[in-house]
Amino acid sequence: MTKYLILWRLKAEELPDNPEEMEKVMGMLISSIAKDFADGNLLDWGLFLDGQFGYGIREMEANDLQRWFISVQPSVEVIDVQEVINFDDAQKNIQAVIETM
Repeated sequence: MTKYLILWRLKAEELPDNPEEMEKVMGMLISSIAKDFADGNLLDWGLFLDGQFGYGIREMEANDLQRWFISVQPSVEVIDVQEVINFDDAQKNIQAVIETM
């Protein structure tokens, strides 16, 4: 299955000003992240130090990734998406290139 590195930012302008409502929205976000970890399609997730931007590494099919994009659109802006491969695969690719040279 394909792995993707996703850079995102919280849409602060779309988040509620009311502390109780903000707690509810953040609780839903954290629950969604925990579910994605439990489902196995979120491999890593984190915030940058400013707390507004972050990253996720997801392993899923492209159609499922697009569905995820649509579901988070109201509160998260996806900035960049890159398909990634792991170290073992990259090492094999480099070795294959060296051998053909």
